[in-house]
Amino acid sequence: MKDFKIKKEDIKKIIDDNSACIVSDEILINGKSVGYMYREIPSESFNDSGWRFFAGDETKEFCDNPDNFSIVELNTLCNYDDSVIKKLCAETGVAYKKNKRGCFVKEKLDSK
Repeated sequence: MKDFKIKKEDIKKIIDDNSACIVSDEILINGKSVGYMYREIPSESFNDSGWRFFAGDETKEFCDNPDNFSIVELNTLCNYDDSVIKKLCAETGVAYKKNKRGCFVKEKLDSK
């Protein structure tokens, strides 16, 4: 069991969306803010929003290990960093990177 920075009982209802997203443990465990986010076609294996969230400084080795990520509700992620809320309505195939001023800037999604 992972030790998330915000305890389950401290999560507040911020948005009315119970779909899930995949989040780096750099955010959920280490408390970093979202530095990079993208939306892909949702997985059919769970109630997926298609959103993926990263602190933005994860190494390739970190990202290659699925144990370094967790599936949580979008509302949970918004408790960690509510600056993403304005972007959650974006279509699939979009990516945003936080600039030095703390604003998300749209980027081309790198399809690997």
